[in-house]
Amino acid sequence: MILRPKPRGAVNPVSVIIILALIGLGWWLYTFLPVYWDNLSVREAAGAAAIDWLKGEESVKATVMRRLNMATPEGVVGWHFATDEEGNETKVPGLGVAEEDITVNWDEASRTVTIRISYDRVVEMKPLDKRRTVHFEVEKKTKLQ
Repeated sequence: MILRPKPRGAVNPVSVIIILALIGLGWWLYTFLPVYWDNLSVREAAGAAAIDWLKGEESVKATVMRRLNMATPEGVVGWHFATDEEGNETKVPGLGVAEEDITVNWDEASRTVTIRISYDRVVEMKPLDKRRTVHFEVEKKTKLQ
């Protein structure tokens, strides 16, 4: 059996599939990685707010909302769409987490504070000009001494 080299210009279908898969993975990372990265910041904000439990539940909620909705020394977490008075939709900094999206529970027996944050993120799927909403539930339990 004599092995002959492939003629020039031949396309290997496996190479095409691998290249398309890499392009798809790159697009997914470009589109969704920032959303999941921001979710890590939400987890960190929940943990940092647990320390404020000694000041009361409202202080915990205020700390979470400040870190997720406004510019802080740590920076701004994400963005969300807001509609102005004229009905125009614009992208604004922060996640737009409302106070009712944050629940704080205190367990006296174990001296544990549990902070739950429920929020939605809108993902712009460029260049398709479509949007997808991803729902997140963050729960952080912190044992206080």
